[in-house]
Amino acid sequence: MAKPRVFVSSTYYDLKHIRASLGLFIDSLGYESILFEKGQIPFISDDPLDVSCYREAESADIFVLIIGGRYGAEASTSKNKNQHPDYNSITRSEYDTASQNHIPTYILIEKGVYAEYQTYKNNRENTTIKYAHVDNINIFKLIDDIHNKPKNNPIFSFEKYNEIEEWLREQWAGLFKDFLTKRGNLKNFESLQNQIQNLENLSDTFKNYLETLLKESNGKDKDNLINKENEKLKLAKFKQNFSTNNDFNFLLETTNFDDKKIKEIYEVFKDSKNIDDLFENLEKLKLPFKKQSEEKLSEALISESESLKGNINDFMISIGLEPIDYQELI
Repeated sequence: MAKPRVFVSSTYYDLKHIRASLGLFIDSLGYESILFEKGQIPFISDDPLDVSCYREAESADIFVLIIGGRYGAEASTSKNKNQHPDYNSITRSEYDTASQNHIPTYILIEKGVYAEYQTYKNNRENTTIKYAHVDNINIFKLIDDIHNKPKNNPIFSFEKYNEIEEWLREQWAGLFKDFLTKRGNLKNFESLQNQIQNLENLSDTFKNYLETLLKESNGKDKDNLINKENEKLKLAKFKQNFSTNNDFNFLLETTNFDDKKIKEIYEVFKDSKNIDDLFENLEKLKLPFKKQSEEKLSEALISESESLKGNINDFMISIGLEPIDYQELI
């Protein structure tokens, strides 16, 4: 059975005891912990060592970042730290990789570091301050970037290791609960789709039943009534399909028209013999087409992708019209 893979990112020597305990905790939950010191990261000889770490971070299901007092070694892709003080460390690059790939991320910050970060925020321009809990102010800049993320940036400051376990246990329980809720909502949605399909089938059956009754009657207006009701159904279907069709939203400034205009558009679709005829008649309705340089609309359509052509034909079939033969227009 596949296990959730949890990548643990941090500097090593100052946090190795926390990393070891966290790896055991993750494994005890039935997950798979990914820590480079456990030999779980396959290193590729042609790549710098840290690139293999980024590859593993990208493929993880959950990412845990631990921030302590050390910023860490320079990433192989970073500018030289002797010339550029704001270099990227390996730990930061691992975090950036996870963030860019939208991997659920949990950030743990040592309480002393996080407290000193509040001092840094009030003294950003003061370069003479010597901070007691960090070896590089890039740590604070990393925390800045985490705070500036619009989402996927939960932060927990810890003093003792057991606080980490308690917080992660609660967070992952909430993650699992959210998964179950979404799965239940998906089942409800599928059930609703089935109910709608059943209603459509029932409506078709009821329509056929009424048509049979009318045809068997001697009423002189039975054919007119059937045709009139069929036309109303087609018009209603056309209105719904036209207003939500992505391709007509692409061609037009708006697809929201009153019922009179919708009926006029429907009549154009129904009466047009080919694509030139269709767009020529639509232009006569003075619809708000988007600018198409100086091409005719039919030519603009032909120059579009095969997907667009197919979608237009699918739309025409859905309202009971013959599909367009684009070969005749070449």
